[in-house]
Amino acid sequence: MLSADENPLILGFLLQKIKPLKKMNALRISPLLLFLLFMISSASARRLSGTKQFGHHLLPQFLMTPGITNLNNGAFGTGAKVAYEAFHNYNMQMEANANFWFRGGYQPVLERVREQLATYIGARASDLVLVENASGGANAVLRSLADNLPLKSGDQVLYLNIVYPMVRNVVAYISQERQLGVVQVNITFPLVNAESGVLAPLRAALEANPNVKVAALDHIASYPAALLPIKEMVALCQARGIFVFVDGAHVLGHVALNVTDIGADAYISNVHKWAYNPKSACILHVQPKWQPLITPNVISSESSTTSFVTTFEYTGTRNYNAFLAAEVSLAFRASLGAEEEIMAYNHRIAYEGALRTAALWNTSLLIPNETLVPALACVITPPGANISDIRLKLQEAPYNTWIQPGITDEGVNYIRLSGQVYLEDGDIDLFAQRFLSLMKP
Repeated sequence: MLSADENPLILGFLLQKIKPLKKMNALRISPLLLFLLFMISSASARRLSGTKQFGHHLLPQFLMTPGITNLNNGAFGTGAKVAYEAFHNYNMQMEANANFWFRGGYQPVLERVREQLATYIGARASDLVLVENASGGANAVLRSLADNLPLKSGDQVLYLNIVYPMVRNVVAYISQERQLGVVQVNITFPLVNAESGVLAPLRAALEANPNVKVAALDHIASYPAALLPIKEMVALCQARGIFVFVDGAHVLGHVALNVTDIGADAYISNVHKWAYNPKSACILHVQPKWQPLITPNVISSESSTTSFVTTFEYTGTRNYNAFLAAEVSLAFRASLGAEEEIMAYNHRIAYEGALRTAALWNTSLLIPNETLVPALACVITPPGANISDIRLKLQEAPYNTWIQPGITDEGVNYIRLSGQVYLEDGDIDLFAQRFLSLMKP
């Protein structure tokens, strides 16, 4: 599974990189090859020796300051060291000959990356482009629809009450500009069942609001964190002729993703949050029939009115190198193990850690149904906890622990815990104990 001739992602990466070595400066590329070969052989050796696959021994493969306990990977992601080395390598190539680089020099690598990411998410490369982050992708889709669908006065845009604030703000912007109505679907917590807790309120909102033209849905909601039945949600909306935009900012590398199976009209997901990529990069997948309507936030000198990919490929003089580093991030990820192994470990760290925390605090999980919990688990905090004060104290020495608090619409306070391959059970257990100790006067 972890050797180059058994893992197609690693093999593809090595073959793509080895060929240019004959023509390019080998000193710039070969360290990446050596590192990845070392990672592959190390992973295989761990398997043979019975050494644990994930945990603290992976921390040196990331750039976090030693001693930090990051229980909040979900906020910004954690980039692999080797991916940042690739990013730096591309920066050096860019500055070595900017004329060559910006007149197409970077584009062959970008095409490879698009092909690899398309394979990873079950899509065609011709339907996928890269944007700077989920905010950029959401703006490109929703503001393009307002102008080009077009949306007119009286039309409605639907979202969930747990929508990410950025998406809410974009909808508010286009709604004010176009005199649109906004429909909010309320998801209540604790969330126990996907049908009664998510699909039923969505269905009721659609039936009560026949003028909904666009739905902005979450695949994994951020606050509170919840893994939603996105395929069924998309189908409910599309059955009524509604354009469905899915915010999957947390999804790529977090849970299995097949955008073709989901069927959304447009889908975004960050590459830097859960796939170990440098900041920042995000996929934008758009179904072919809608591509002529979706334009980038920046119309550049190279923009094309006939090609979806070309229009997004160059949006002016800027740094595209986090995009290019994604092939190294995917190869690094493959060197860690199979996708299902990485995802299962991250989920277990978060979910089981949250269960132990809730038991210690004598509280409960905000989402008790494990099938709705990704590698982000929300624990209700003990009564009387001054969360803001405790959070600030935890971030300082000697604790150096980063967490993400939140509050539901019902006024329930919680802590969102993120799993990740460099964490171990004891990290969350120690946090839970320290939280209680910091509550004491």
